Amino acid sequence: MTPKPEDITPVVPTYPFLPGNECWVPLGVQTLPVSSFTASSHQEGHPPEAARLHGWDPRRDLQGWSPQPEEYKDLPQKRPEGQSVNAQSPYIQIDLLKPYNITGVLTQGGGVFGTFVSSFYLEFSHDGKRWFTYKELPSDAPPRAKVFLGNHDDRGVTESRLDRIVSSQFVRLLPHDFQNGIYLRLEIMGCGDGYHWLTSPTAPSPVTPGEGCREKEFHCDNGRCVPAGSVGVVCDGVNDCGDGSDEKYC
Repeated sequence: MTPKPEDITPVVPTYPFLPGNECWVPLGVQTLPVSSFTASSHQEGHPPEAARLHGWDPRRDLQGWSPQPEEYKDLPQKRPEGQSVNAQSPYIQIDLLKPYNITGVLTQGGGVFGTFVSSFYLEFSHDGKRWFTYKELPSDAPPRAKVFLGNHDDRGVTESRLDRIVSSQFVRLLPHDFQNGIYLRLEIMGCGDGYHWLTSPTAPSPVTPGEGCREKEFHCDNGRCVPAGSVGVVCDGVNDCGDGSDEKYC
């Protein structure tokens, strides 16, 4: 029997990687408007828009988005159920404003006190309402929600690559396990025109040129500040500044 249209579980298109075409470009989370960021909850001073990779609030020690602690007291026991998020599980949601071919995420912890997300799930959606949990497809077992390994310290950036390209506009990251509290900053990676969009001269900058940078920070040509030194991001192959200046003379 053919099920009714409303009973059909929406499937987000996925594609295999093409040989020699990794599609590993930042899709511009750093430049998205505040309205693109939502979350299951947040602590005061750690709103969803604080989840931009390398985002830095000089008024606070801990950086990034953080949900209310009571929301994740039972992790890592909670898991996505079926095709939708567990109503009690914390999540950060990003609206990329248009569909992209997504290939992975970069994640970062809270910057101090050993706070970071050590593993997580990913969900994708076309409309922000119906969600598809990214699953691994083992040859000898049914598909199951894939647990991505996250950070192992509070400052470093970890790459998490998808096994196949996902076409989607909305992305959710659901922490699965953590150390000393959930504090998260991220960037979404993929294909397409993300690089040109990220380097648009009209893109908002979280740090204005006149403010300068602190010790052990690199001053980008566009005025942003990103971590430098032994745990920094200069010459790491990722356009962290948004204008490519942190990779210019490598």
